[in-house]
Amino acid sequence: MITFSEPHNSPITASEYDEFIQHFKLDLPDLYRQIMLTSNGGFPEKPCFGETSIYFTPIKHEDFNMYQLFEASGIDYLAMGLYPFCDGDGDISYCIGLDSEKHQKIYSIDETAVYQLVAESLEDFIDQLEEEENDQTDTLVTSNAFKKKKPYLKRLFERLFRS
Repeated sequence: MITFSEPHNSPITASEYDEFIQHFKLDLPDLYRQIMLTSNGGFPEKPCFGETSIYFTPIKHEDFNMYQLFEASGIDYLAMGLYPFCDGDGDISYCIGLDSEKHQKIYSIDETAVYQLVAESLEDFIDQLEEEENDQTDTLVTSNAFKKKKPYLKRLFERLFRS
């Protein structure tokens, strides 16, 4: 099971989760349900997938949540058979496959809606999460104040302060 260094302070109930699933007609892994009921998303203790810092988007109760993502996004994830459960830096999202071809496999998708397979399951995705490198730049960018907003800001911050 995954643990979060910064889970959300507003957990969701089982009935709120079930209402969300029914509203969007989703078929998601049981592991995702467990994660949402214990943390409602947030920053995992191992926050990196490859070179990308990730953030599990909360379903409800936060400044930016799944309901708002579906309303505000220029990409119709559900029509593509994808559920964007996790946000990454560099305008990458990680999605759970919904249709029969992609069923519960994990895909990365960029801002142009190009997607590719990155893990065979949510469990496999979580198993691939890694610790952040522990250098001075990472210490600065992983501070609580900085991490509260979009994770892709981390990469921008690093680029600005490398030169």
